[in-house]
Amino acid sequence: MTSQFAACSFGQFQITNDYSRNIDDKLSDVGVMTVTINRSLTNSGRGAVYSAARTATETKLGYALPGNFDHVMFVLEDCYQDCGWAAYAYINAWGSVYKKNYYRYPGVQLHEIGHNLNLAHSGGLDGSTYTDHTCLMGNPLYQDDVGEMCFNPAKNFQIAEGGNAWYSGNVDVYNPSTAQPSFTTKTFVGIADYQNNPQNHPVTMKIESGGSSDYFMGFNRATGVNIDNDEADDEVTIVQVNGSNGLDYSQSYLRATLRQGETYRISNYKGSGKNLLITAETININANPGFAVVSLNFDNANVNPPTPQPTPLRPTPLPTTSAPTRACGNDVCLATENDVTCPADCADVELRTWSNDVGARAAEGIMFTVQAKRPLAITGISSFTQTTDNALTQIYTRPGGYILYADSEDGWDLVFDDTIQHNGNSVLTEMPFANNQRVVIPSGAVQSFYIYTPSRLRYREEGTEGQEIQSDESLIFNAGRAIAVTKWDVPGSNVVSPRVLSGILTYDAIESANPATPAPTRNPTQPPTTGPTNQPLTPSPTSPPTNAPTNAPTSAPTSAPTNVSTSAPTNAPTNAPTNAPTAQPTLNPTSSPTLGCGNGFCEADESGDTCPEDCLDLILIPSEVGGNGAYGTMFSVTALERDVEITSINFHASQSAGVQVQVYTRRGSFEGFELTEDGWDLIFDSPITTNGRSDPNVLDGFNVVVPSGETQSFFLYIEGESIRVMYEPLANIEQTPFSNGPLRFDQGIGKMSKFIAGDESLLYSGRILHGQITYNVVNIANVPTPSPTNAPTNTPTNAPTNAPTNAPTNAPFNAPTNAPTNAPTNAPTNAPTNVPTNAPTNAPTNGPTNAPTNMPTNAPTPAPMMGPTPSPTSPPTAKPTFGTAVCGNDICEPTEDSISCPGDCTDIKLAASPDGGSGAEGIMFEVNAVRDVIITSLDFHCATGVSSNVDVEVYSKPGSFDGFEGDVTAWQLIH
Repeated sequence: MTSQFAACSFGQFQITNDYSRNIDDKLSDVGVMTVTINRSLTNSGRGAVYSAARTATETKLGYALPGNFDHVMFVLEDCYQDCGWAAYAYINAWGSVYKKNYYRYPGVQLHEIGHNLNLAHSGGLDGSTYTDHTCLMGNPLYQDDVGEMCFNPAKNFQIAEGGNAWYSGNVDVYNPSTAQPSFTTKTFVGIADYQNNPQNHPVTMKIESGGSSDYFMGFNRATGVNIDNDEADDEVTIVQVNGSNGLDYSQSYLRATLRQGETYRISNYKGSGKNLLITAETININANPGFAVVSLNFDNANVNPPTPQPTPLRPTPLPTTSAPTRACGNDVCLATENDVTCPADCADVELRTWSNDVGARAAEGIMFTVQAKRPLAITGISSFTQTTDNALTQIYTRPGGYILYADSEDGWDLVFDDTIQHNGNSVLTEMPFANNQRVVIPSGAVQSFYIYTPSRLRYREEGTEGQEIQSDESLIFNAGRAIAVTKWDVPGSNVVSPRVLSGILTYDAIESANPATPAPTRNPTQPPTTGPTNQPLTPSPTSPPTNAPTNAPTSAPTSAPTNVSTSAPTNAPTNAPTNAPTAQPTLNPTSSPTLGCGNGFCEADESGDTCPEDCLDLILIPSEVGGNGAYGTMFSVTALERDVEITSINFHASQSAGVQVQVYTRRGSFEGFELTEDGWDLIFDSPITTNGRSDPNVLDGFNVVVPSGETQSFFLYIEGESIRVMYEPLANIEQTPFSNGPLRFDQGIGKMSKFIAGDESLLYSGRILHGQITYNVVNIANVPTPSPTNAPTNTPTNAPTNAPTNAPTNAPFNAPTNAPTNAPTNAPTNAPTNVPTNAPTNAPTNGPTNAPTNMPTNAPTPAPMMGPTPSPTSPPTAKPTFGTAVCGNDICEPTEDSISCPGDCTDIKLAASPDGGSGAEGIMFEVNAVRDVIITSLDFHCATGVSSNVDVEVYSKPGSFDGFEGDVTAWQLIH
């Protein structure tokens, strides 16, 4: 552990037993103290054992831990209760615990001390918590003599930028404008070559996502300090965090590992609706140091990436051509060829989806996905069928996946629709597309297909759904699913997966999915097309050039430059921000916004009465698109800071028709009330003529008041006809929740029935209404007093500082309650600080003081709420209002945990529902932790009414199940 931390940090993190005070008489060996605890290991849980060991150590030392130590490792001879662990540690703290011999394993030691250093777990491609084996925080190494390994790009960025600065100066950030296409290349070296990097190439790069869940990329070079790496050796790795922008404690997940030539696609990048393609252009491990050149192509700026230029890192110059010089006619469609320049190799190419056996089973419908390695056009599909007859055959297609679109034709395009002769299971049946129906797929993009015919299509059971089955130089074919007895995935359709179509895909390899114009339409614009960089351009570029040209030059210019070149960028970008933000607040915020009534914003001191032009008939649009629909939709909204009055709901329908529409409402969430009319009030029941998908339908004549902080649910249902309320699946929408200030749209579902007990199968979760909600702001917010509650800062910042500003803002959102929402625990919570302190205090103080206590956080451990409550105290009370926590009162107080008070904080039970009148073979649900918890068991009731032996499986995944209802690869089997 000592040597590997020194190696991974390049000498920045040193472990020593120089304790600054002499405790030799307390030690049983160098750095080891042995204590006897007053608890039985066999009859005590891990929290009680830890508490006893800590107390015994403090007694023997004569002072409280951590004292003069930065880290304390407790080793237990064994574990007899709650033992599903090798070791555990406290986040952003000093304590870690190991059972039996696990303290000997370097990988386990580095992992647990990593938690002390504020590093979260690293999940893998399968979505499990610990399975990123490119990183020590993913539990890859369980041997006592193996440990030469470091961390993934997300953790490296956090270490470099979060205050520890192990790799300072060798990180990069990619944050392009989404206003226009852009193309750039970056050269990376591995962590092992951090000090062998004469060109100062980055070891990690942050890819801004437009939110807090950013991506991180690096070169996973398996050499030197990282030679024991356990996954994706010498490949480019891409990791995404769950939040915190990569600067704080956050679970990460491995999203892609790229070999040379492979591409990873980020769809709807930064909410633009366009793709970012990341390609490993060159990987060279024979150079010193080894390196990877990666291109980042936003919005298909340059389909054919430039030939990488040699750099001084490389032993020999790379060839200027990107492909061998084989001639057209060799039956291989090279990267330099296409269906126009070499039709013999690149037109009517066939990818066969089976090897020897075409399969003995058949279904009426088969869905599957393909991925293009280069721009191409699918021109037809052939398949074996179960029967030989004339039958209707239809082929649907859509960009992206099919999981959320399997229940109807919504979101699909019909590209083949004909009654044809089927040839049975020995001769392929061809289904060629018309010229205007061929399906063009950009490089790196995924496309879904659905083939339906009553003659039934032959398939095989192979791999897992979504797994690559066959591929060639241009196209990847993946396993899909079969729909046995109906056209779409509806109740009774008998959907099975994985299923692999036995057939052939025919395609043309084309030059570009988005052909470029043959010549520039006018002279270049004044600023560079990629926009100014974050730093001023150097007078002469480094080697290799930073921020490669927008469209890197081909081997010969496509057209001569104009006589007048573009204006060279100034030393500092012309539209860079000024030295101080223009909107810097004054020392004392004004008592009200200067714009006042009529500025288009319903300010905190305005309401519908005082400023009707700003606070009446406000509109919240949950989704501006709607590709799916159901007979009804339920959703909930929350009034954030003031009382609001909902006056109308608009929705889009699947088509025009005369229908009866009903709207129900209830206070609180709709969850638990999806199948019963109990608890709902009918507020709209009227016949209307729907306008179809293009124009909204207005439902009004009601006034539903939602008090500040409360949630209100609505159920909109179309009675009697096959007309659907349109919505968009949550997985297709980038930003959630949806809010425009006083009102927030929380969540929604689709319903194919009204109130029928037992119809859980007709519920579709994660659906966002295509329409709008109109509301009025009823009252003003309670603006807090202008005097500060604590000592003011010299200059308030745009965001809350560690100490309160001179005065709270004029438009608070939700501010701290009279009692802290989560008093600090003995060990730091999951909202750790940017920089770990040497040690947390042994116990929290009685309450918040006017000046910060000696707690380990720079800001209160639990992140503050969005803003002050409508009636904040002035000043804060000396103690939390929940009173002094007393262990043993059967309440796990915010100041207690399973270690300090196991009687109150272990084996806590949450009853989800007191009864259950309906049932199904499976149920998915999600829970949200208000503080760190460990789920240890689940109890449930069976529907059979009799005792019987059955197989029960329990799966789990971090985050919502929404969008993963049919994806087994995202789940971990835990029981």
